[in-house]
Amino acid sequence: MEQLARKYEGRVEFLFIYSQEAHGPRITNKAQRRRVAQEMRDSTSLQRRTLLDGFGADNVFSRFFFFQQNNPLVVLDIDGRTACTMVWTDPPAVDRLLSKLLANGGKWDPALQATEPQGPRGEAGAVDGSSSGNP
Repeated sequence: MEQLARKYEGRVEFLFIYSQEAHGPRITNKAQRRRVAQEMRDSTSLQRRTLLDGFGADNVFSRFFFFQQNNPLVVLDIDGRTACTMVWTDPPAVDRLLSKLLANGGKWDPALQATEPQGPRGEAGAVDGSSSGNP
């Protein structure tokens, strides 16, 4: 994803939302989450702006996904509408989608999905402009 962030720099904003921990002890407060997120940034080549997700039902993760995933992705169009959700990030599919979105002025159009494959395990809605319930 860092390569895509560089490729689309200035045209697409990439964020990393640090949410539920996939491994290790369960984080129970913002201070712990901030510390672990900083350790992750320090130990990787992550250059994207990092935001900390909330806890409980009022968080980004819960809004888009109904079960724990280790590497999900959400793409919003220029109007803030959901253009894509993936339960597992697939950089080549994201690259194709971003190219199509930019060619369409940054606006989601369901026709853009017609040529995209389903998710890595065939999940319906892996590339779907309406899967989150966003307007």
